[in-house]
Amino acid sequence: MICGDDLTATNLNRLKKAVQMKAINAIIIKPNQAGSLIKTKEVFDYAIKHNITPIISHRSGETMDATIAHLAFAWQAPFVKFGISGEERLAKLNELIKIEKSV
Repeated sequence: MICGDDLTATNLNRLKKAVQMKAINAIIIKPNQAGSLIKTKEVFDYAIKHNITPIISHRSGETMDATIAHLAFAWQAPFVKFGISGEERLAKLNELIKIEKSV
């Protein structure tokens, strides 16, 4: 995957430009970067519509809040990026596993 991270920064205008330039085929989606969940979902949906793989991602300076796991599940994100170490990141992975088991 050619993934837009800092290039696109969960920004719809930047994603549109990257799509137009055929610069990426995946994008990191960080809910805290867009300013609201509605704007984040708009970026997510635009990516899907244009065959860009959305990857729901944690943020730097993490907390134990696992809401991101619920967003990834609810939006049916094909990939998540929670990291591999640290209790904050493990909390998100465990929450996602818990959600998957309850369905």
